[in-house]
Amino acid sequence: MSGLTFTVRTSPYFGSIVTVRARSSIAFTVAGGVCERFPDLKLAFLEANGGWIVSWLERLDHQYEIFPWDTPHLRLKPSEYFRRQCWISFDPDESLLAFAANSPLCGADRIVWASDYPHADAVFPGVTKELSEAIAPLDPEQQAASQYMLLFRSAKAEQFLSENNYAGLMAMVTQFGSKWDMPEEIRLKYIEAWSRPGALTGGLNYYRMSPLYPPTSKNDEEKIKGILNLHHEMLEVKVPTLVIWGELDQALLTGNLEGLGEYVSGLAIRRIPGGSHWVTHEQPGLVNSLIRDFIFL
Repeated sequence: MSGLTFTVRTSPYFGSIVTVRARSSIAFTVAGGVCERFPDLKLAFLEANGGWIVSWLERLDHQYEIFPWDTPHLRLKPSEYFRRQCWISFDPDESLLAFAANSPLCGADRIVWASDYPHADAVFPGVTKELSEAIAPLDPEQQAASQYMLLFRSAKAEQFLSENNYAGLMAMVTQFGSKWDMPEEIRLKYIEAWSRPGALTGGLNYYRMSPLYPPTSKNDEEKIKGILNLHHEMLEVKVPTLVIWGELDQALLTGNLEGLGEYVSGLAIRRIPGGSHWVTHEQPGLVNSLIRDFIFL
């Protein structure tokens, strides 16, 4: 019986197959129930580009809503599991990097950078310039989530935030991924409270006194390093602590939660996938119930 001979040829499009495999992997793990069953599992989808992620998550969410009997085990949308537990890498030359970073289905904090060095298709030298051009369209708050602290610490903060009937400060309250539709009567109460003598300065002094802030000089960096290198026991919290975190928060990114349990004993973390920096206003009933459950454990 004669045998068969196969000739395998390398194609310039062979690398595109990994994108198809990455899509399948996300479907099986995120929509297939793995993230629901293992909520502490962290997944990174690498070296498959990332420009397709928003449309793919949108499609998975659509299927979840239209055919709920196919995924009865899911309690969240596929995109919400992705936001909670997953990351994806982008090459620096991808034109859809900014689009994905600004999308609520993905977000900048779910993206990692893959230079692909030393592969033949990597741009080197020049890869950092290419990355800078790709992230140029990002919103300022996406490029550096904590930069607002520098404004709050500055001497001009009161003037800037109170101008035009506190328009600057009101904009802060409705940014950082907020889904809160502030009623007019609440807006007026905020302005009334901010207008009280010393109220605005008192709030800003919290940021001015903070020893941790985005460094703007080598001296700042050295001071902050000194704080971070303090003995572990000096930074411990030894009382039961509940942390409620909106996963769409663009000011306090979810990476802040990593390693928190090493410093806080009796730590309970409750993530709200659809919540932003203002989750207490967006979902007050859920926040209250989480606090109540924690107190009466």
